[in-house]
Amino acid sequence: FTDFKRRLTMVNPEAFGKTSREQYRMTKALLAHEAAHKRYTVPTVQPPLVHKVSNILEDERIEQLLEGTYIGTRQLLKELNAACLREFPELLDTSDEPADVLAFILQMRFSERCGDPIKGSLSPANQIKWVSCWPLVEEAWTATTSAVCDRNAAEIIRILDLPEMPEWLSKLMA
Repeated sequence: FTDFKRRLTMVNPEAFGKTSREQYRMTKALLAHEAAHKRYTVPTVQPPLVHKVSNILEDERIEQLLEGTYIGTRQLLKELNAACLREFPELLDTSDEPADVLAFILQMRFSERCGDPIKGSLSPANQIKWVSCWPLVEEAWTATTSAVCDRNAAEIIRILDLPEMPEWLSKLMA
């Protein structure tokens, strides 16, 4: 994570990978990702759920900017996103839980970046919600500023009618 107030960036070097070499590469990728936040994210004060959803959107935006500026980060970020996707639980097409759409956004991000398929699929009810959310996701991913991510995150929360942070998202962000 990056704490803008304290000017602090921290990563867990054992978050991904089994061997020392894998952990070293993933640590470099995590540090590159967090450095991109320092360079491209404009921090704002938002309600906690808006902040978390905005961060989901912002992560893709800043990784695209980072890769465009520093081509050497592409392979590292591809490997990091593949590792994130491997850790993600499969989506069940029998679940109408609106938070599954957020999980789908994350999986889609990881999947598109690393080339591996999304794990599972959305229920028919959530596919309808996804259709409303996708233009907001796409706009945020290609936005020139973090403000678009904040605005679109609030709208996605409204579309999904999410009253609070899903437990899996709290655990993921922890």
